[in-house]
Amino acid sequence: MIFRAQELARIDQKSFAQAAQITQNNFPSHTHFPHPLLPGVSDFYENGRRRWFRLLEKGGKHHEVPVHHKAQDYVAEYLEKAGFEPNKPLFQTFNKKQPTGRPMSRSEAYRMIRRRALDAGIFAPVCCHSFRATGITVYLENNGTLETAQKIAAHESPRTTKLYDRTDDQLTLDEIEKISV
Repeated sequence: MIFRAQELARIDQKSFAQAAQITQNNFPSHTHFPHPLLPGVSDFYENGRRRWFRLLEKGGKHHEVPVHHKAQDYVAEYLEKAGFEPNKPLFQTFNKKQPTGRPMSRSEAYRMIRRRALDAGIFAPVCCHSFRATGITVYLENNGTLETAQKIAAHESPRTTKLYDRTDDQLTLDEIEKISV
């Protein structure tokens, strides 16, 4: 289901979420829903006029983050098309185009993202952290602050957030022209 891959990418990019926060994490395969530590459809919830994500962080902490308006529309459409029930996983496996109710594992999410990237002609290594890095980089390029990016990503240290910042990776012609001999 291509739509599911797009939503996973959009959530990672727009909320700086990690795949482990929105898939099965490192839980055993016999873990059943509803499970208090696994994100379900109900973890995409309304708070006032906006939607929020409730994400599970390392150490069992919950992190709540407002949903970007574009991601809000995409995820609402995804859930409507998939017909998920509120007590089911947000991202679940499919069998013959029907949701199974079983949460998608990180490795399944990775394989799905790789398949979609290859289908799109992207042969460079891509993973869910690529989307997180893109989201943080774009946020910082648009004059966002490192401190706020750190809060959105729920990082303990700004050094961790800086690891995802790709703004220094872009070499411009203006920088090359500064070389005077």
